[in-house]
Amino acid sequence: LDPTDENFQKCAQIIKMNGVVGMPTETVYGLAALATSEKSCELIYQTKQRPPTDPLIVHISSLDQINQVAILQPDILPIYTCLAAKFWPGPLTMVLPKSKNIPLTATANQETVGVRFPSHLLAQKLISLTGPLAAPSANLFGHVSPVTSQHVLDDFPFLSILNGDQSEIGIESTVIQLLEGKVFIFRRGFVTEQMLGQCFIDAGLKVEIEFKKISSSSVEKQVAPGQLTTHYAIQNAQSLFLCKTEPQFPSLTQIKQLDINQKKVCVINCGLQEFKPLQQHLNLENVQWFQIFDNPTQKYFETLRFVEKLNFQIVLVIPPLEVLESGAGSGIDASLFDRILRSCSGQWFKVFQ
Repeated sequence: LDPTDENFQKCAQIIKMNGVVGMPTETVYGLAALATSEKSCELIYQTKQRPPTDPLIVHISSLDQINQVAILQPDILPIYTCLAAKFWPGPLTMVLPKSKNIPLTATANQETVGVRFPSHLLAQKLISLTGPLAAPSANLFGHVSPVTSQHVLDDFPFLSILNGDQSEIGIESTVIQLLEGKVFIFRRGFVTEQMLGQCFIDAGLKVEIEFKKISSSSVEKQVAPGQLTTHYAIQNAQSLFLCKTEPQFPSLTQIKQLDINQKKVCVINCGLQEFKPLQQHLNLENVQWFQIFDNPTQKYFETLRFVEKLNFQIVLVIPPLEVLESGAGSGIDASLFDRILRSCSGQWFKVFQ
């Protein structure tokens, strides 16, 4: 649907009737429904085929709405105020104590809720018409996240979708929890740990930042979405990422033997400028290469969706150079690598042994 006033009213009416719609944001497209309605939140889980242990993120369209969805306790208020002033509206989700308005269905039966104030103007307009919206990524659970309205339509042909062109950032928001004067990073995103740290320094706050471990079980309750090792995956293909040294992440599996004979293989190259040695090393003479050196974070999910339509049997992903060389990354490269390893279900292959 084009973003006309008529279509905004149509989508708002669907939402108010406890339905779901596709909503553009600057990160990825969301599957949006009323955050304060248990029935609407249940419909999101049913539509996405999402396990009830995986909580939803609530989206607001102004800072004035925060008290409708969360409780700002005194111990976290200075940190919240600092982060909201710097990164909202934008791609940062803060996990806060939930208000009574948010049903436990939305939070995986936990007393906390992830809240985000998106910067996408179409998302803001829709939320201003409906009130706070729960909006996980608009894809079937575990599938590649959508960064265009067509991607949403591919997963949900029946859905009304506001068309906001391609998502500017292209990966989901950074998810953090504010707890007892500390910040815990549950999901990497565009807002990096370095950016968070600098924000606290500039504000004169002493705040510890820690990372939470990856989960491999959809049965465990998750404090935040995007925690599972298998996520963002191409259907009907084996995906692996390549590294020279063992990746510095838990819950990964090294594939010792890579059989690519008589199989349709492609390589998604996010960082290796000179790849002839790799072609020779893996005997990759008759494969298709996709180079995404220019802003690979924005283009990674788009490329996965494109590759999926071409029915490759094996997809090899070359991470950013720092990750390929050391098995770890920093800043936005680490955020991209987080999506790469999950899209490959944590499977990796050692190159140049």
